[in-house]
Parts: sequence; structure tokens; C-alpha cells
Amino acid sequence: MVISLPVSVSIGLVEREVDESVFSLMRRADRALYDAKSSGKNRYAMAAPLWSVEEGALANFNAVIPVGHHT
Repeated sequence: MVISLPVSVSIGLVEREVDESVFSLMRRADRALYDAKSSGKNRYAMAAPLWSVEEGALANFNAVIPVGHHT
């Protein structure tokens, strides 16, 4: 018997800055995840580098995640 279960995913991506604390890294990843979720299903968002934007801003790198098939 095969069971089909639809799955969607939202992802917040972040690249650690030199000397960045784990707290700051996780906060930026959480904000990126929130941005991805607020953009719709099956999306990801990349957190902007600390030096390039004001606190709390995210880079506009949202994209639809291609649908894949698991065999």
C-alpha cells in the first residue's frame, strides 16, 4: 500500500559572519524563516549580511522551491 502525503517546506538560510555570536546567527535565521513563511508555501529566504543592511532587514532572495519526488 502506498500512502501519499503532501509536504511543503519553508526555509530560513543564514551564513555566519566572522565573530558573530550563536544568538545573533539564530536570530537572523529565525527572521529569514519568518520572511519565507510570510511569502507563501515552499519558499526560502536568505538573511542579509550584518554589514549590508540595518538590523532586522532581510535580503530579497525569496524563491519557489522546486517540487521534487522521493523514490
